[in-house]
Amino acid sequence: MLIAVRDQFFANDPLRRASEMVERFRHRVAEIDGMTIDHVPEEVTISGARFARLDFGGVGLYRTILIAGSRCHFVSLNLTTAGPG
Repeated sequence: MLIAVRDQFFANDPLRRASEMVERFRHRVAEIDGMTIDHVPEEVTISGARFARLDFGGVGLYRTILIAGSRCHFVSLNLTTAGPG
């Protein structure tokens, strides 16, 4: 698991919603040979917090990225596993 934060206050190209960040990420992943998008991005709620979710895979690994907005930050949880599910 990787947890990362992107500060929008200093960003050259600030985003307004987590879904925008996931959409940009989806387009970049789709351009990489061997990577596949499992399904369209969706919104999920975890413990009352709203996240944009994207599931994708490639080279034998399965990944999920969850991104939530918080004030001028985006927090992402990046999960990687060797098997689906």
